[in-house]
Amino acid sequence: MEGKILKERILLELNRSGEALKEAQVLLKAGLGIGAISRAYYSILHAVRAVLLTVDIEPESHHGAFTMFGLHFIKSKLIEEHFNDTYKRAMDAREQGDYTVTGKLSVEDAGKILAEAEGFIGRMKEFLKSKGLA
Repeated sequence: MEGKILKERILLELNRSGEALKEAQVLLKAGLGIGAISRAYYSILHAVRAVLLTVDIEPESHHGAFTMFGLHFIKSKLIEEHFNDTYKRAMDAREQGDYTVTGKLSVEDAGKILAEAEGFIGRMKEFLKSKGLA
């Protein structure tokens, strides 16, 4: 992917990530924990998609994004391993909230996931800035 196009695509993903994060904050403030978790997860997903673009990967699924992130950024130690754990927790919580009605997710859980998402996005932006892409 050409440099200018790559940077534009990365910025679009980061913008989407930022919007999802703001939505999560609004939902959390309104006491809507499951919605906040979902939007926090999507903020992480879009940040990951931005980072994956740096290695010319555009995953077609949630699982694909998670797998490729682990393979290209965690395993290679470009990104610290605990961020993979953050991603997995958010993904699992989003799936639980979206697909089960008997889940035990609380507004407090949502607050923790949102705080982790904020740190995750900050780290992805730091990585992209180090490459001159954000």
